[in-house]
Amino acid sequence: MTAFGAVHAWAGAGLALVLGGAPVLAQPAPTPVLSEEADQLLRQMSAALAGAPSLALDVTSLREVELADGRTASLLTDMTIAIRRPNRLRADLRGDAVLADVYYDGRQVTVHAIPQQAYAQADAPPSIDGALALLQERLGVPLELGALLVADPHARLAPGTTGDVVSTTHVSGRLAWHLVLQSGPTAWELWIDQSGLPLPLLASVVRDGRRLLLRFDAWRVAPQIAERLFQFTPPPGTRPIPFAVRQAGDAP
Repeated sequence: MTAFGAVHAWAGAGLALVLGGAPVLAQPAPTPVLSEEADQLLRQMSAALAGAPSLALDVTSLREVELADGRTASLLTDMTIAIRRPNRLRADLRGDAVLADVYYDGRQVTVHAIPQQAYAQADAPPSIDGALALLQERLGVPLELGALLVADPHARLAPGTTGDVVSTTHVSGRLAWHLVLQSGPTAWELWIDQSGLPLPLLASVVRDGRRLLLRFDAWRVAPQIAERLFQFTPPPGTRPIPFAVRQAGDAP
């Protein structure tokens, strides 16, 4: 800087002080919060899900995984799920890495591994919440959307979550709110239907650098579901096997 430039800068600063100005200081970034609008939409979605005595839905799941050689692949799974509150659940899983049916009849969970002609059973808690926790946390059965099926989805999703509603868009021709959210290290997004009941149309979850995409192809609210759908009868030639219980530190 020249001598003239230095004097000019000093004079400018002095003039700002004389006129009542002050140096502009960097402001701390605001603490992230869950916006009121986003929280209200999560509450409305939760009420619609929890208030239904029964639900049936079709879901397509696309999960990124790392292959043994370091490449990334996407595993596709089609899921057909039915629940009847408070203690019935059925899930049929058809995909790249799984071909199985899951049953919960209020007393036991059963996983029928179709290609292996085998099934495993375990005693289960008397609620869908407890059965989902058993299947996912202890037994490693991949039901990623379990947080939407519990008795109070808002209590599962909102605590510790920050984010906002960023736009209104269309998903398969349906008007939807787009929420961008963060829960600890997990970044997730929801597209919630504006056209009818506030149910999710699409969800994206990024954890440890890998994305899981869930597309909800059809929601059926309060359908009549026969009891036999939740009862497992071993097909001829099918053998019982023990569950391979997940240990602490195992990958989900």
